[in-house]
Amino acid sequence: MVDLSKHSCTYYFWGLVGIPCRHVVAAINYKVENPKAYVHPYYKRPTYEACYSPKITPINGQQLWPKSNQPELLLPIYKTPPGRPKKLRRREVDEHVSHSKLSKKNLIMKCSRCKQLGHNIRSCRKGIRKRKVNLNLFVQFFFFVQSIQI
Repeated sequence: MVDLSKHSCTYYFWGLVGIPCRHVVAAINYKVENPKAYVHPYYKRPTYEACYSPKITPINGQQLWPKSNQPELLLPIYKTPPGRPKKLRRREVDEHVSHSKLSKKNLIMKCSRCKQLGHNIRSCRKGIRKRKVNLNLFVQFFFFVQSIQI
């Protein structure tokens, strides 16, 4: 809910940041007004110029700093922790993190053997070859076993 007279919106973005959100801009456009008139004065040019108008004088370089009698500070000793280093990249604030594998639901597979849709090469029926049992070898083995028993 947008209240243009109080400069508020139920999403609180306008109150926190000072720039109207899309809901507020839609309400301002409905009233045929300029959205720039509803932006906080901190974002306007005169405020920027007033903030940065004083001259900033640079300080002397590091070689002109006063010297200290204390020993020079060294970096802390870095010890690598045990185990494999993590390879995760830093994600954006609004980026979704998935802790599981991608699902293959609603994915149409194509067999690389028969080029048909609906299955893959592991479940393809076209490539199944029936095993021919070598009867001659079987018979020879049978007679060999019979001859040993006699």
